[in-house]
Amino acid sequence: MNRFLCPYYLKEELRQLRCFNDIKKMTAFFEDWCCRVAEISIALLVSLAKTFRRFRSSMMNAWTYPISNGKIEGINNKIGAMQCLHYGLRDFNFLSLRILTLHRAKHSFCG
Repeated sequence: MNRFLCPYYLKEELRQLRCFNDIKKMTAFFEDWCCRVAEISIALLVSLAKTFRRFRSSMMNAWTYPISNGKIEGINNKIGAMQCLHYGLRDFNFLSLRILTLHRAKHSFCG
């Protein structure tokens, strides 16, 4: 098989992991995929398969239970931007009040 096509096909096969509903089938498919990568012996892919095997349980949990921390990351991003805006001001109480009322703020674009 072509040296460039094989990694592409392996990547596309790995996307099928999301289609499984059963954790046992998902784990079996994942182990089979890692074994096929090891047989190809492309150094970067072998290293990737080793890393995947090391974090296998975490990856399976992430695909099984789709929990996101996106809202918390968004709030942290807003707090960081607000701290940059208030840099140099002495009134820490004002900044802390702004942070506490951050989740109630509704911003809209004009125009």
